[in-house]
Amino acid sequence: MEAAPPVKVQKHAHEHEHEPPKAANKPAFDDLAEHIDFGKCSVLNAADAGALKEVLCGVKQEGQSATSIKSDCDEQLLFGVVFAQPVRLQSIGFSAPSAMPRTVKLFANKDNMAFDDVEGLAPTQVVTVAGGGTQIPLQFVKFQNVNSITVFVEDNQDDEDVTCVERLKFVGDALHKTNMNDLKKCG
Repeated sequence: MEAAPPVKVQKHAHEHEHEPPKAANKPAFDDLAEHIDFGKCSVLNAADAGALKEVLCGVKQEGQSATSIKSDCDEQLLFGVVFAQPVRLQSIGFSAPSAMPRTVKLFANKDNMAFDDVEGLAPTQVVTVAGGGTQIPLQFVKFQNVNSITVFVEDNQDDEDVTCVERLKFVGDALHKTNMNDLKKCG
């Protein structure tokens, strides 16, 4: 019995060595404003709660300055944000012209919370906002299947009696790429 002749193996890796890794494996994170169910959202202790949609969308009317929500009785604000479908949150962002939030407690999937509730419950995550207009990364594993989020602004960077929020932005992606509010009922 004779041995088979050795097979020559050519290296193929050298053709791809210097190519950057493909980004196709990384999820694309976007502003989640289009996934918010505005009819179910709320803000407590706001001087003008009617500005909530503009603050969550970041949309301002042409020719007008940006709308903001300012706290009323003290520096605290309590946002209740409901998503139209489950989302994964990657980061949260705040912008404000002054008295921007500093200490923010986040509660995932806790609906209809009041100020008494946020004092007695352990938050999903506490973030400290430093500077202005920045996105703050969240502990991604804790925000994988979020239907709603309560955002408790405890104090502000200027130690003022009034906290101001011009934009509250959630970045992440929808778990299901279909907007459930767009579906029509059959029959």
